[in-house]
Amino acid sequence: MEWRIYVINSLKEIICPDVVLALDTSHQEYDTLPLKENSKDSKLNKLLIERIPKNSFAFTLDCNSKGAHFKQLSCYLNKTTAGINKGCDLVIFFMNNGKYCVLIFDLKSDKPNTKDTKIQLMNSRIYVRYLIGIIANHYHIDCNSVRIISRAGVTRPNYMIPKCKTFRHPINENNTDEEFKFVRIDQIIGREGKISLDKIIGFV
Repeated sequence: MEWRIYVINSLKEIICPDVVLALDTSHQEYDTLPLKENSKDSKLNKLLIERIPKNSFAFTLDCNSKGAHFKQLSCYLNKTTAGINKGCDLVIFFMNNGKYCVLIFDLKSDKPNTKDTKIQLMNSRIYVRYLIGIIANHYHIDCNSVRIISRAGVTRPNYMIPKCKTFRHPINENNTDEEFKFVRIDQIIGREGKISLDKIIGFV
């Protein structure tokens, strides 16, 4: 059994079913994901993410089964402390050209706050690293080569995309492979948008 099947099976046991996002598997070559956005400030209420590799796994860190937003990533954290409790819309575990990857993605407004977006993505990255640690230690799966990719989508056509921000690992400053970038959602009709996973991650 290949790596991704082991990881997907472990995630199905670890992740609460209420936050799992169903992939559309009807296409023969790849999957799609209709990501719904409930924020009143969002220009889009749905973003269709296309060309997701088969046997991927998606969930959210921002929503419960009733559609209401969680106020914190963990009940062990102080919910009144600013900045530490925000999670992102989407996490996808997938393989890309033989590489093990995790996408952390959040759909933002026309003009997002760069500092707040980075904090939100960083919180989610820390949580994903915790999940990867559970997979490695409890399921004995080698996760050393997993690449975490952090992205935020913007919907404003003429928005000047900021230069790439790089997360610095809190212990190893040389670990700079976890990039934070904004990506523009170009294909928009009404309040629905469309983008491929390849365009989000920026490499194929």
